[in-house]
Amino acid sequence: MRLKCLNSNKLQRITIKNYLIDWDKPSVSKPQTTVKNFLYDYWKNCIVLEECRIPGSLLRLDFLNINKKIIIEVSPKNVHDQFNLFFHKTRIGYLNSLKRDFKKIEWAEAAGYTLLEIYEEDIKKNLNYEWFVQKFAVYL
Repeated sequence: MRLKCLNSNKLQRITIKNYLIDWDKPSVSKPQTTVKNFLYDYWKNCIVLEECRIPGSLLRLDFLNINKKIIIEVSPKNVHDQFNLFFHKTRIGYLNSLKRDFKKIEWAEAAGYTLLEIYEEDIKKNLNYEWFVQKFAVYL
């Protein structure tokens, strides 16, 4: 499969089998595993990549559904929404983290994907099919 590179219009081949989701294995974090388990019923017959690298970068996408052209990013509050000394080290590190998040959004739009960001509080309170449809106008 070919995906658009991050900083150019060049297409780069990726090996799907390197990123193909294993529905039985836990993900890199508990919130991501919870979302993965929820998505299984809706996406089990689709080609879904997990922790897929955007070509031309080190940025990774949590879940990329090739069939539906949907990307889901799971954002634990302590990593994406506020400065965290453990993850970011400095305030500049936090700013760079935000810039990387915006690059993912720009890449997704340019590549024709819909990027959905799910926060930790959503996982605990709202994770259901109707919530997805209402919040994102996306049918899983």
